[in-house]
Order: sequence, then structure tokens, then C-alpha cells
Amino acid sequence: MKKIIILLLLLLVTVNAQMNMMPAQAGPGNPMPNYMPLIMENAEEVAISPEQKAELEAWSAVAGPMLSAWTKELQEINLKINKAALDGLSLDELLRLEQNAEELRLKMVTKKVDCRDNAIKILDKKQWQQVIGLYNMSQVGTAKKEIYSPMPELGMSLMMHSGDLNLDSEQAKIVADLPNHNMPGMQALENDISSLYALMTQASLELKSKAEILQLENNTEAKRIELISSQADCRNQILEILNEDQWHSLLDFHNNMASMNQDMGAMDHDHDDSNNMADHDHNMAAMAEQMGDANILTVGNNTLRLEPIVSNKQLYLGLNFSQMEMGEIDFMITSPNAKEHKTLKLSNVNLLELGQVQTGIWRFAGKLHEEEINFSISVAHQETEYSDVYLILAPSPSLSGAGKSEAFVYAFKDAASVHSSLNIKRNMPGMQHSSDHDELAMLHSHFENRYNNILADAMANQSPISFMMVGNWEVEVNIAGETSESILFTIEMLDE
Repeated sequence: MKKIIILLLLLLVTVNAQMNMMPAQAGPGNPMPNYMPLIMENAEEVAISPEQKAELEAWSAVAGPMLSAWTKELQEINLKINKAALDGLSLDELLRLEQNAEELRLKMVTKKVDCRDNAIKILDKKQWQQVIGLYNMSQVGTAKKEIYSPMPELGMSLMMHSGDLNLDSEQAKIVADLPNHNMPGMQALENDISSLYALMTQASLELKSKAEILQLENNTEAKRIELISSQADCRNQILEILNEDQWHSLLDFHNNMASMNQDMGAMDHDHDDSNNMADHDHNMAAMAEQMGDANILTVGNNTLRLEPIVSNKQLYLGLNFSQMEMGEIDFMITSPNAKEHKTLKLSNVNLLELGQVQTGIWRFAGKLHEEEINFSISVAHQETEYSDVYLILAPSPSLSGAGKSEAFVYAFKDAASVHSSLNIKRNMPGMQHSSDHDELAMLHSHFENRYNNILADAMANQSPISFMMVGNWEVEVNIAGETSESILFTIEMLDE
């Protein structure tokens, strides 16, 4: 019975999101929960009295327009920062604009705390607990769109379109090495900001003081400034590498990709605390913006990223710890066809050799320094007229993981890796979701050349991906090029 109820709640949340009516969805400019729309939309369930409703509406009539105005102003500043970076403005000029944006965020955080405290005064204890329960329920299987920085991701655009810019051999060599210098630091800063967003949300739910929450926002802004500085430095490096024609071609590619994958007008968008429910972006591109933690496992005080690899029809699993670990992990590995023990001695590069690729669910159970490590990955394979294609989801999408995962695609032609651009999309047959059929561009990755001494061709195509409900989903991978192909896989979101 409990399982049925959970599935029904997931279905209701999915339908609600499809109808653009997710009142408690926190926006990227302010990860604080939006209590007022949630309370008003669920007034009957929370048993709001006419007197309470009148008090709440009076508050919303004042606070709602203020938050809407600040949100609009914040969107405009973020767009100015984005354009200024593309126009080549200096870091000092970018940070002056960012200071204006942060002043607005602080106003919004302050007003959100006031909103929460006012609602607590109006509602009784039981009603407030119901509100918290409804908020937590509304987050199941829902993707929050987090914007870590308003800067354009020119490095990503360059990696995706380096083959279209007529680079000479020296330029190509420098461009290929750029991710090794820039990406690790920027990804670490994005992870820090995402963690601080989560702490702010939790601080609001736990009734932390305004001062404590504002300090978290100050900490977030410090990381955001570091990230903007790194991204400006990356832009400057690209300007030094490319000639004028190549730079303008890159801007064209970047702007085209931005218009497809990201609604810049929604940057730092948030619902205000009124009854007016604005449209909300639940498409797959929005999910990609914020799912940096989809493939991050917590192991004690450390985090672990799963990096599955296919090479010469053999399956490997890289374990990439954020901080270097020593010791051994004694794994019990359950493949689709067998069980076996494997001991992995940890070093700076950790790679499990799993043997020939088997399709289905692979389960891993181990222990490191008394900390349990349990996860699974889903492996699928299709051989076509032109290509040999593998799809791996790490970790396997599941109910307990809110359906979040990361897709890794390996495509080979005549045993060589395919370097064409790839897109991925998914849908559940017989059901409709707002993000069905939205295509995501997959990014080429060499895992920062971590495994080159062991695997010469460790080249993946990666993208975050999310599933809304338990059951079988169709995942379509599209390969561009002279012999373009669409390969369809069936993937299960696990009921566990």
C-alpha cells in the first residue's frame, strides 16, 4: 500500500509540473522555498480559515509585487552580464554588474525569510507541519534549475564546435588542453554553490534565523565571484587562441545553442509570493543546468563520481573521488549474469575492470573505512548497420534517487570512437511529460585524460538525464554526420 501511495504522489507531482503549476519550486536566484503560493494552492488541505486566508492575502498583496519587480530586475542584470562577457568587457566591469545583482538577491532572501516568519505567525503548528510536508512532497522527482553564474559557457561551446572553426594544428592542440586547466576548478566551484543552495533551502525549512541564511547567501556570492572570475579568464584565453573570424563564428554557434537549450529570459526566475502562478520551466534543458549532483555519491566526508567506460567491448568503471582516498574497497559485484568479489586498491586513478559488456543492471556493494558504498548502473547496447552503440546510466535511475542519473554514450564505427555530435531524449510510452522529446546535446569527455595510461580511447558522450516515474522508458540517441542515426534503448527507472 505504501508503494502505491508513493507512486501516486509521483504521478500527481509529474502532472502538476506538466501543467506548469509547481508553486513550491525554488528558482536559481533564490533557493529559498516559496511558501505562500504553496499554502494558497493547498488552502483546503491545510484547513486555512477565512481569517487566516485574509491575512495571508494581505501579505501577498504587498510582498508579491515587490518580489516580482526584483526578479525582473535581476533577470535584466544577468542578461547584461552575459552580453557584457560576450562583448569582451573587463572582469572589473562584470563584477560591478554582479554586485548590483547580489544586492537584489539579498533583498529577495530577506523578504523570503519575512514571508516564512509571517506565515508561521498566522498558521498553527499542525498547519505549518503540513506545509513542510507538502513542500517536501512537491520536490520528489522535480528538477530545480540552478544558475551558478550568469556568464556564458564559452568553453563548453568551444569544445562542442572546435571541429567547425578551421583551427590550425597549434590552435587545436591548445584548445584540446583547455579543459584540463579550466574545468576542474570551475566544476568544483559549481558543486560548492549547489551545496550552499541546498543549505539555504534546508535552513529555511529548519527555521534558521535571517542572519544565518543571509550568511549562507554571502558565502554563495563569494563562490559565485570566484566562478565568474574563472569564466572571464577562460573567455580571455579563448580570445587569445582564436582569430577574429573564428571568434565571431564561435559566438554564432554559442548563441544558436543558447537559444535552443536555455531560455535566458528565465535566468534567476522565481515565483513570487502571490497567487499568480507564473509559467515554470520544466524542460530537459533546464534539468541539465542543475543536475550537477545527479551522479555524485556521498562516502563519509568525501564524494564519489561514477565514470563507466566501454573500450574494445569491455566494461570498466572509474571511481573518481573528490578527495584522494587510500586503502581498499572489497566489492561484491552482481552483474546481469553472475556474482563476484573484486578488491580495488585505491590510488590517484581508480578503475574497476568488469569484463565483457553485459546489458542490464549491475549492482555494487562495498565498504571503505566502515562507510557503506552501494550503487547500481544500467547498461544497454545496440548494434546498427553503421555503429556499435552503448548507453550507460550512472547511477541507475531509481525512486530513491528521484529518477536522476547521468547518461554516458559510447559509439564506435569500425572499432574507432565516433566523434560526431550526439543528442539524447527520452519519453515513457503511453504517458505524457512536459519534457518528453526535448533533446539535449551530449558533451564529449575524455575524463580529463585520467585513464589514458590504461585505456587509450576513453572518450564518452555525457549528459544529465532525469526520469519522472517508475517503469520502462524509451531513450533515443541521435548521432549526426554523413550516416546520421537514431538508436532507441529501453531503460527502467527502478522501484527502489
